[in-house]
Amino acid sequence: MRAHELLPKNITVFVDMDGVLADLFNHVGAIHDVEHYNKMTPAQWEKFFKDSNAYELFRDLPAFPTANKLVSIVKDFAGGYTILSSPLNFDKAGSIKGKKEWLQKHINVPADKWVFDHEKYKYAVNPDGSPNILIDDYGVNIRAWQQAGGIAIKYQADEDSLQKVFKELKSAAQQAQEVDEGWKDWVAGAGAAAMLAGGGSAAWDAYKASQGEKEPTAITAKAPSDFKKGVDKIAKDAIPKHLVTGSPHEKFLTQAAVAAGIKGEELAQFLGQTAHESNNFKDLVELGGSNYFKKYEPVFKKDKKKKFVMDPKTKKPKNFNSKAVTLGNTMPGDGEKYKGRGYIQLTGKYNYEQAGKALGLDLVKKPELVEKPEVAAKVAVWFWQNRVQAKVSDFGDTKASTKPINPGLKHLDKRKEKFGDFKTAMR
Repeated sequence: MRAHELLPKNITVFVDMDGVLADLFNHVGAIHDVEHYNKMTPAQWEKFFKDSNAYELFRDLPAFPTANKLVSIVKDFAGGYTILSSPLNFDKAGSIKGKKEWLQKHINVPADKWVFDHEKYKYAVNPDGSPNILIDDYGVNIRAWQQAGGIAIKYQADEDSLQKVFKELKSAAQQAQEVDEGWKDWVAGAGAAAMLAGGGSAAWDAYKASQGEKEPTAITAKAPSDFKKGVDKIAKDAIPKHLVTGSPHEKFLTQAAVAAGIKGEELAQFLGQTAHESNNFKDLVELGGSNYFKKYEPVFKKDKKKKFVMDPKTKKPKNFNSKAVTLGNTMPGDGEKYKGRGYIQLTGKYNYEQAGKALGLDLVKKPELVEKPEVAAKVAVWFWQNRVQAKVSDFGDTKASTKPINPGLKHLDKRKEKFGDFKTAMR
């Protein structure tokens, strides 16, 4: 079996240029006669780019010796690839022209497509919710891509080996296929299987057509004020007639919810809560440093004899952080390891364990799987059906619906507004 057969056909591998294929940074460092380009200050970089002829700079960059080997590996895995490179702010047109000529001169394995865009994260996820793969040297791009739901491989040609790329591509390919197949099986066994098993926008359109509705050409949200004007009643089986956030994640998650039988006012509440939790489906992982996640960490204390204070019930060291106890975090590092992820921001080792058991995934060992759209959708539906549904008799009551998700009712007004937005979209 060739490596690229592991990748679902709809997944694209995007490859960065500067630092990955073209040796921009060492080139600039040599011009400034510094020991290492990292020694250059931000002011020096800015002045250099402003004073440079962008077209000539990018056209004449040296290529890394590994450039063609890298794209050959990628093509073997994916059957092709797309260049995704940021243009220079000071001269977008000139830098793009130079980059195109550089690619034509140095790359022997042509890309399927060239894309020049600063906002790389926009390409992280396909309309059907499946993740694409990015190979990039810049940490900011890597994090943004992952937060958008994609699979990212950090690679800098003068520091990392091609073996690293090969291993991570293989892992990403296997992970993508496992998740893709698991997602299809899950949807196929759910409520609206006949219409949704095909997945993606085609499944969505088929479902809408079956309801006698047509998808509007414009993807725009109606004003929340419509809800305040009296959108009190919607059909029990209503679904949104347009996207509220404009995110493909919204469409993908709506599919999952409808397939599981969540419709009408309950669907509006479900989408409103998940949109709030994930910042309009933009953040599939809770942001913060190690200090931030200490609030989830277990806290153990020692007595005067320097022995751990024991819990008389469990006969184990007593955890003095009640939040960590509730979340099931028992070991140092659990706070960050089991931080909020997915559309519902699943948090805590206990919740990862329970969700994993229900979905047949080892989320305790691989909690990062919940950052993937396919798994995030499964987890959100599982959480809603097992933690929310039984505790809410009226899904028009946002306070009651929020309590099982956020007992402190944090940002209740914003959650109500989101609920209103999605209910309005069902008119």
